[in-house]
Parts: sequence; structure tokens; C-alpha cells
Amino acid sequence: MTSAEIFRRRRRIVGWLALPWLALGLAGALFATLAGEVHAAKEVIVAAAFALMTVGALIAVALYRCPACNKVPNEEGIVFNPTTCPECGVRLK
Repeated sequence: MTSAEIFRRRRRIVGWLALPWLALGLAGALFATLAGEVHAAKEVIVAAAFALMTVGALIAVALYRCPACNKVPNEEGIVFNPTTCPECGVRLK
């Protein structure tokens, strides 16, 4: 299995792990909106966005790594769609 295939599989796993958090945030905002609590809906959306960013960062650090050098693709922030690894130059796409 090539580095590109391994990285693609890891990226798919990261997406699937983040999906429940996004769905939970949207469901909470929808529930608060339907209950008539617009202010609460805004708070739920902000809290869900913060939780999604935190969980996303943890998932990215744990799984979203180059198969060759085992480093997170990082150029002044995580690169979410790299063609090559910024660290070692291996092809990821």
C-alpha cells in the first residue's frame, strides 16, 4: 500500500470521527431553535463549534499524519488537503 493510499484512508477516518460531533451540534441548535430559545441556539452553536474544533484538533494530531515521517502536515496550521508532505516531501495524493 502506497503512502498516498494510507494517508487517504487516514483522512477518511478523521472525517468519519468528526461527523458525529457536527451532527450533535446541528441537532442541539435545531432543538433549541424549535423550542423557541434563539439565544440558547446561538450558545449551542458556539459550544458545538468549539467542541468540534477541539475534537478535530485531537483527532488530527492522533491520526492525520504522514505515513512516511509520522508528522502532521503543518505549514503555519494543519494542511487538510496536502498533495505532498511539507516535512519529508512524500506524495500524499
